[in-house]
Amino acid sequence: MLFDTHAQRWTTLFQGGAGYPYWSQDGRFAYFLHHEARNPQDVAIERVAVRSGEIKEIVIFKGAQFTGFYGLWFGLAPDDSPLLLKDTGTEEIVSMKWTSP
Repeated sequence: MLFDTHAQRWTTLFQGGAGYPYWSQDGRFAYFLHHEARNPQDVAIERVAVRSGEIKEIVIFKGAQFTGFYGLWFGLAPDDSPLLLKDTGTEEIVSMKWTSP
């Protein structure tokens, strides 16, 4: 939810579970982690445009094993590219190239 201090009212930006919300660097979007209802093992990164309320799925991870303080973690880099902690075990190092839409 977003509170408009001038109008003194709340606006719902997203209905449902939205984890680890982050503002984009320019403040136009709120990014968040969303568990897919179709398959609880799937995790999506989505963003909502603050002015229009349009929700866009950025990427979906099907069956990936993530890790973090509460099971998984999501954040944004200074260029708004998504950051996730993936559990790859103790013998594997993984790097992924992010291409912005």
